[in-house]
Amino acid sequence: VQLLSGSTKTAISFSTSAVSGIGKYALYLNNADSNTVTRSYLSNSADAAARFEAGSDKNILSLSTVTSSADGASALYFNGSDSNTVTGSYLINLAGTGAELLSGADYNLITQSTMVSNAAAYRALYISGSDSNTVTGGYLKNAAGIGAWLASGSDRNTIILSTITTGGAGSSALYIAGSATNTITQSYVINSAGDAAQFDAGASSNTLDRSTFTTLGSGASALRVTNADRNMVIDAWLRGPGGTAATLEAGADRNLVLRSSMVSAGAFPALYITASATNTILQSYVFNSVGDGALFDAEASSNNITRSSVTATAAGVSALRLSNAAINLIVDSRLYGPAGY
Repeated sequence: VQLLSGSTKTAISFSTSAVSGIGKYALYLNNADSNTVTRSYLSNSADAAARFEAGSDKNILSLSTVTSSADGASALYFNGSDSNTVTGSYLINLAGTGAELLSGADYNLITQSTMVSNAAAYRALYISGSDSNTVTGGYLKNAAGIGAWLASGSDRNTIILSTITTGGAGSSALYIAGSATNTITQSYVINSAGDAAQFDAGASSNTLDRSTFTTLGSGASALRVTNADRNMVIDAWLRGPGGTAATLEAGADRNLVLRSSMVSAGAFPALYITASATNTILQSYVFNSVGDGALFDAEASSNNITRSSVTATAAGVSALRLSNAAINLIVDSRLYGPAGY
């Protein structure tokens, strides 16, 4: 099915469109507006199943299955298309990406939909160079790789009331790099083997809010901030039973953790700050039943823990350990190590 320039207000329902060809699509929109596809099945074994090209705006895809099996392709592909709505749909490519928004695909809404990948090199949701998109009530799963990736130039996007899950040891369930002012709120993010969420180089002014982040991987982090600045974690639960709840490393500066819980039950510290400066832990709870509560090392400087509780209950460990760390502040906080330091 092709809806080309000037195609508007076309309705497709209760239909099947299946193709098998590179450069061919079960559904293709180019400069086509205000069309509706509902209760349909779209499939391509060699390329993207549904592709919305530049100028294809205000279209609706609802209650449909969109599936590709092509290596590296996306089940649903938006390229420079705005204000489209995907609702109640299933977007899957086990060998590629579930949904991909590129090159100025802005103000799109994906609601009550499932996005699935099973490929280590790809992701369930990928947003690059696109702004102000919203995913709400979504289920994003990649058993082998990244669940949701917000890449360079992807700003002001929101993921709300969603679940993001992966089992990739070398991947993060949520990965944000080179992008700013994105918000993850009221969501559940889990990785059974690696990091749950990572802010990487160039990620700034992003917010994790009222959400739970869990890693079940040994030595992994529920939240890892690497060379990323001015991000905020607010009213969150960070859990790393066999790893670290929160890691700030390699130039992760001026980040804020507010009213959040960081809990671990392993040999790794619940909170680990290394080679990073001027971060603030405020009105938060840090707890480890096996290892150190918090560890600052490798020239971690000018960080502060204020009006917070840091506890380590095991013998011989520290509620707070500082090693080669300078000018850090502990203000109006409780440090408790009943069997250690």
